[in-house]
Amino acid sequence: MKLRKGTRILHPKKPEWGMGEILQISNNEEVRVFFVNEGEKKILLKYVELEKIPAEEAAHPMLDNLRDSPELNDTKYLSLPKAIDHFLTQFPEGFHGDKFMDTERKTKMEAHLLGTELLGKERLADLLEAGEYWQICEYARKVINKTTLIFPTEKAALKNALENEATQEAFAKSLNELLYSEEPIKERFMDFARHLERINAAKWTLATYFLFIMFPEQYIFVKPTMSQNSANVSRFDLHFKTKLNWQTYEAALKYAMYLRRALDKDHGPRDMMDIQSFMWSIAK
Repeated sequence: MKLRKGTRILHPKKPEWGMGEILQISNNEEVRVFFVNEGEKKILLKYVELEKIPAEEAAHPMLDNLRDSPELNDTKYLSLPKAIDHFLTQFPEGFHGDKFMDTERKTKMEAHLLGTELLGKERLADLLEAGEYWQICEYARKVINKTTLIFPTEKAALKNALENEATQEAFAKSLNELLYSEEPIKERFMDFARHLERINAAKWTLATYFLFIMFPEQYIFVKPTMSQNSANVSRFDLHFKTKLNWQTYEAALKYAMYLRRALDKDHGPRDMMDIQSFMWSIAK
């Protein structure tokens, strides 16, 4: 069997390691392999005949987005089973326990309900038609202030940016487009990102907060350090850049969906609010 970098394999003597991907081959004698349930291993081929997985069965969301980087050599890998164990040490009753609800979910749900009330589609349309741009900005800030997800300095940056009527109008219209336009999410996200850049408030937290709070079924919140730490321990490549960009946000959505699907059967996360809390628990 011809092995090459990127080949998906199984270890015949270690099926519990799950699917693996060959990262490096040395003189056809030793291979460096990443296994989804175990992490990286070096294997001498003279002792083991690895089983190649047929291409039609080789897809795996984690391996498809695997980050293999020397920067992660000192970062301990947490397989999904170990990540779940880590999460459950903090929240023994899981997503539906009282502790999780009180410390992780309650405030976010309050922000969601407030956002639905103040920034709902019809309410926003009426305010825009009436030219009440300042009111939309005030409502947006109220929804932001309902949680501690965004740093005070970032909240202040947005407040300062919305001090005059021109920026209030532009922000109100841009927020409405982000939330309710029929354009693809990529275009909506990037248009809002460009607007934040124009008002010197281009932060990942501000760019992703409103989608996350208003539509927690679909969208994830990105806080750079925590999001990167979580993805790094999972070896999931976020393609992270400080500058707002679609590639990073799309990768964050893929990571969140991978976790949600993997957790869904046995642990029942309700939405991305639960997934965001799970990501942060393993990031710590």
